[in-house]
Amino acid sequence: MTLKTMSSPLLIGSQMYPAFQAFDGQPGGYDGNLETILKAHAAAGFDAWDQSLDSDEAAELLRKYLPSTGLKLQSIYVGACLHTPEWEEGVANILSAARRAKTFGATIVTCNPAPIVWGGPENKSDSQLTTQSRALQAAGEALASEGMRFAYHWHDPEFRCGAREVWNVLLNTDPKVVGVCFDTHWTYRGSGNSQVALFDLLEFCLPRIVAFHVRQSREGVWSEAFGDGDIDYRRWAARIKKAGWQGPVLLEQAREEGTPKTMDFFAAQAQGQKYLRALLA
Repeated sequence: MTLKTMSSPLLIGSQMYPAFQAFDGQPGGYDGNLETILKAHAAAGFDAWDQSLDSDEAAELLRKYLPSTGLKLQSIYVGACLHTPEWEEGVANILSAARRAKTFGATIVTCNPAPIVWGGPENKSDSQLTTQSRALQAAGEALASEGMRFAYHWHDPEFRCGAREVWNVLLNTDPKVVGVCFDTHWTYRGSGNSQVALFDLLEFCLPRIVAFHVRQSREGVWSEAFGDGDIDYRRWAARIKKAGWQGPVLLEQAREEGTPKTMDFFAAQAQGQKYLRALLA
């Protein structure tokens, strides 16, 4: 297998979603506590931060606090509706977010195309899948012309019906302009809690992976802190190190019903960062 080594160093970062969850419903919410959130992650040893920049206001708020922490914004996350006749609007939104991110020095734009209904059972039709892959290709080409790398991301619904949504994108977009942000746990869960499927897809995608989102569970339920559990992350770490893979590895240890609550959110993040860094040392 030929692997195109990414120019980015191997950074250990955190995606914003766990912090968004932790501060949802708290005074000030995520935005009002962003300075505390960023400083705590920097103090815990993280190298990088990843979040959405869906508005100028979000970019200015991040610019107010991020530089003093030393955290690097290597990548951002953006959602977009790309399966409808209005897909060009979705691509335009991706490009707007990318241009905001570029002012921070970010080089990777990760996109999870919207489902028909979040949390719903509806599957996209063949024509919608075709439209979506065409839109992802267009976005990737536009970002490549601006010196940025586009990365396709998935959750578990895309694995329904033989993972036809995932495979349509992988087989109908150009790896040179549409990379992959490989989410280990959504792959595991979407494949029926199968490590066989997880590592098979990892092997197939490895040449075009530009970032990872990682999460752990125990007996199928998301863990409080990233560590040992259902997914063999020692095997994962050994594989990407053998390949000489470089890029941001983003901890996204979100919580769900049944996740234990035995420690402070920041303590859990620090513990997960330490575990992840030891794996990748």
